[in-house]
Amino acid sequence: MATALTPATIASQLHSRFLSEQDATRLFYLLPHQQQKAFAIQFLAPDPGAGTSSITRDFAVVASNRLGLNILLISISEATGKAASVIHHRYALPLQAVTDLDLTFNGNLSAFRVQQIPLSIVIPNEHVGSRLHQRDWINFVTSQENNFDLILIDSPAASASHMGAGLSANVDANIIVLEAEKTDYNKTRYLINCIEEVKGYILGTILNKRHFYIPNSIYKKI
Repeated sequence: MATALTPATIASQLHSRFLSEQDATRLFYLLPHQQQKAFAIQFLAPDPGAGTSSITRDFAVVASNRLGLNILLISISEATGKAASVIHHRYALPLQAVTDLDLTFNGNLSAFRVQQIPLSIVIPNEHVGSRLHQRDWINFVTSQENNFDLILIDSPAASASHMGAGLSANVDANIIVLEAEKTDYNKTRYLINCIEEVKGYILGTILNKRHFYIPNSIYKKI
């Protein structure tokens, strides 16, 4: 039987790990206010390993825990094993399973709520993700637009799946996550072209895993 987490332990997990809260909050100031439905943002990268899941997680935590927004985080990549274990490993958050048929997309998804904050997370059940097509995801996002303030989509890398590029025109904005010093320019250009060809909107890029070779004290003087 799992040990119940104390409020202090839960609170210690509800923080941004890789982004400063100031940087994460700056994004939300760029979004339109007083929308009639949830604003949907997709995070995707040209190649695996850029840290897309970590970036999506941090934005979700800041938006829900600091700004009080009701957030839905959609993990497009299916669970390879028990969904609860996969989600915990992917996002490192205190979770509670929910059985709402609307949120589980008639049993195709496993759904969780993060304790103490208004953040829900869904992931395809094992062996289900490959059966969920672009139209299914569009229908699911549309069905949740009136239930949340913000929908954040954690999509697989473009080199591993065409789903992110396919969904790009059906969300309000796309953010491309790049791994500093590793992400290939040509693959990045290809992903941008794919999004632009379907008239998807690119809000910006995030340079993740950046190494600072010059001390911060020197950077401040430049």
